[in-house]
Amino acid sequence: AEAKAVALPPIYFDIDSNLIVNFQGGGRIRFLQLGVQAMTRDPAVIEVLKQHHPLIRNNLILLLSEQSQEQLVTREGKAALADAALAEIQKILTEQYGKPGVEAVYFTTFVMQ
Repeated sequence: AEAKAVALPPIYFDIDSNLIVNFQGGGRIRFLQLGVQAMTRDPAVIEVLKQHHPLIRNNLILLLSEQSQEQLVTREGKAALADAALAEIQKILTEQYGKPGVEAVYFTTFVMQ
């Protein structure tokens, strides 16, 4: 019988529990407050995330500040933002670590004002 590959359990890393950015919305400055978690199955990736945390936060802030209120009010817009955040983190990890490392990004809080 063939041995089945057992998936390693997910490990979560708190990118930021209170990331706040401003963006344009309805002709005025709005604020977005997010909790952001990254998920990996590779314990070594956690150390890479810690090491490059300032770069990751910086790039996420730049990404978030480009968003529009119209995008962010829909479920699809939030999902697209999570995908874009994942792509940004994977790009950094690929450059710094040689592989994407992170499988998913989750928003644990999402508040717009």
